[in-house]
Amino acid sequence: MRHLTSFMWFEDECFTSVDLVNAYFRRINDVNSTLHAVLEVNPDALDIAKQLDQEREMGHLRGPLHGLPVFVKDSISTRYKMQTAAGSFALVGAKLDDDSTVVARLREHGLVILGKTSLSEWASTYAAYYPKQDPNGSSSGSAVATDLGLAFAALGTETSGSILFPSEVSNIVGIKPTVVTGLSNTSPEFWAMYQKSLYYGGEGGLLGALSRHQLDAIILPTGTAADIPALVGAPVTTVPMGAFPNSSAIKHNDRGDMVYIAPGIPFGISFLGKQWSEKELIGMAYAFEQRTLVRKTLKRVVEPKGELRDVIGDEDEGEDEDEDDGHDAGQCGL
Repeated sequence: MRHLTSFMWFEDECFTSVDLVNAYFRRINDVNSTLHAVLEVNPDALDIAKQLDQEREMGHLRGPLHGLPVFVKDSISTRYKMQTAAGSFALVGAKLDDDSTVVARLREHGLVILGKTSLSEWASTYAAYYPKQDPNGSSSGSAVATDLGLAFAALGTETSGSILFPSEVSNIVGIKPTVVTGLSNTSPEFWAMYQKSLYYGGEGGLLGALSRHQLDAIILPTGTAADIPALVGAPVTTVPMGAFPNSSAIKHNDRGDMVYIAPGIPFGISFLGKQWSEKELIGMAYAFEQRTLVRKTLKRVVEPKGELRDVIGDEDEGEDEDEDDGHDAGQCGL
């Protein structure tokens, strides 16, 4: 599905948003019974895609990502027919009147909310590089779904590591943005501990090092990159760096039901910066990835088979077979 990220195919009318949704549905069906990354798909996704296709045909684009399908983590609220249950049966059936702010903005800019992804707290989600691989964090479903090309992208959330760690072991780019922090507590003991933590994240740690040495970023292995930025709300971007070698001993998590170290499991490198430096960090991470090109060298043990070329024109089924629908997968190079 490498062509799904190339916007020029949209412009050349090689496929539609409906084609994308159908292709992603096929890919989800290929792997989800094994990896459990997707909790549910949006029952209105095809209708929304058709509406966005009509807007495109009339020359109206809501933004540069118009018509692209994305997942959101199941702790992020969505109205209409989808659940917001954080993967827990205890919350199934709870109805929300409004979208979260971020989902509302995604809709306003023309993205299709394809469905909701699982959380490691309540679901047996697995990553794709080793049997029963630990996906390693709360936004695990979003990371696994993105890695396998089950949507254009996926949204997660992070306090400390919930985006970075799943992104690392699923061999993808993960972006933890700036978070405006601020806590108050009437406990003197808590406040003293909090101020000490701020020091280690700020002047005595990440932000101080950046300032004193006039650095643009600090680079760390992703496995050690989450905690200090979490204290001060600083951004981090992780990209693939490599994988454990074939000689690696297999290690299980504390419960013994998932594998977190084994041959072929990916690891990443992270770029840390001051608040609101996302643009610079993403640029550095992109340059690193383009020089190393690690991502395409790693091998999964589970792969979806569905491709965009298999479904182009599915929305026209039942119409006159001689009618030209304007889509030619071969001509478009799909």
